[in-house]
Amino acid sequence: MAYTVITGASRGLGLALAEENARLGRNLILISLPGEDLEQKAQDIRKQYNVEVVTMEADLTQREDLDKVSNEISQKYQVDVLINNAGVGGTYRFLEASEDFLNLIIDLNIRATVMFTYRLLPQLMKQKQAYILNIASLAALNPLPYKTIYPASKAFIDFFTKSLAIELAGSNVIVSIAYPGPMPTNQQVIDQINSHSRSMRLFVLSAEKTAQILMRRLFKKRETIVPGFFNKFTWLLIKTIPYPVRKWYLRRTYSKELHVSKKYRHVKGTNNGRKWTIGGKHSLSAQSKRI
Repeated sequence: MAYTVITGASRGLGLALAEENARLGRNLILISLPGEDLEQKAQDIRKQYNVEVVTMEADLTQREDLDKVSNEISQKYQVDVLINNAGVGGTYRFLEASEDFLNLIIDLNIRATVMFTYRLLPQLMKQKQAYILNIASLAALNPLPYKTIYPASKAFIDFFTKSLAIELAGSNVIVSIAYPGPMPTNQQVIDQINSHSRSMRLFVLSAEKTAQILMRRLFKKRETIVPGFFNKFTWLLIKTIPYPVRKWYLRRTYSKELHVSKKYRHVKGTNNGRKWTIGGKHSLSAQSKRI
């Protein structure tokens, strides 16, 4: 009995991917931070789709959590699909983001994705056919201002995924990367989307529709997946418009999101006891103190 593993599975695209895999009759291992009501969402999926759903609460930026989860999965379950979806980002001037928020982006978007793939790849290679899907972003293709290091983290995922795909070419493991555009997955993202022009909002695709496209193309062994017509159009434009032209446009466009980010500047969170705050110039409000 094989499973699909999905990180960041409690909401947004992660939850949509869980539901889409369940609709396809696939058993699930869902991973999210503690306190995100994951088990209740898993129970809803069990009832609706009659599939097995295993839930694991973990902070993948913490090595002990990543070790525990990956070891348990490797020892107890057969996995033939890994979806690295967990990630974090935001729109802030570089010096207005706290140091620990920047570290969180690096630890989750980059380190956790790499190490979780490293830990589960041996299990995937035991299967007759297996798949890895890494969720990047159209942001990976542009140096976006006011997005701190989020675009750079996704550009890393772009190169990491493509390099691994070349290395595993001809094996039983298909390695794919997805470049979704904006999705209305939480209120801050919705507010940021609404700060743009009507033409920009044409690029918005729901998480549910995005998940359907991603899984369909993944199982067709597509290594590069750009969901949605307008996102494909953007992908082509990025590759053809000279950088000096894009540079002016990107600064003008994404500066509009800054007034939205002020509402969320003091948003706080806790990752496995590590407290962080998004805003605050040179802020040290994120702490590694255990509580």
